[in-house]
Amino acid sequence: MLLEAVDRPILYRFKDGREVVLRPGGPPVELPDVQAKDLLERAAGQVRIATVVLEAASPTARPVYWQDAIGRILGPAQPEFLAQVGPGLPRTDFWVVVAREGLPRWIRADRLRNKQAFDTQSPVRMVEPVRELR
Repeated sequence: MLLEAVDRPILYRFKDGREVVLRPGGPPVELPDVQAKDLLERAAGQVRIATVVLEAASPTARPVYWQDAIGRILGPAQPEFLAQVGPGLPRTDFWVVVAREGLPRWIRADRLRNKQAFDTQSPVRMVEPVRELR
């Protein structure tokens, strides 16, 4: 069963120690039905069953570029699927699903960038961590 958080992130720990985080507006998380039903009961109002419409992207779709959490623009990657997640407008998020390093990666539509932004971005510089002052 696909679940998503409603208002704030939810950390779910399996009995075997594995953890998953459900984020509002994030990609839905697949949980086994028994565990999903248990979480829906225990976190009523905080977690819901995700409504997902997923369809294959066109085989002639142009490669996509996107901005990651630290500001780098990554890509190109070929879209494999297009997804609509949420109960309906205005709370629907649109996603592009690509394969990156052999794994699926969900990219929210507002993170998409163009090739020009990719080509003109400043290189990422490694910096020394701030040292503790004495």
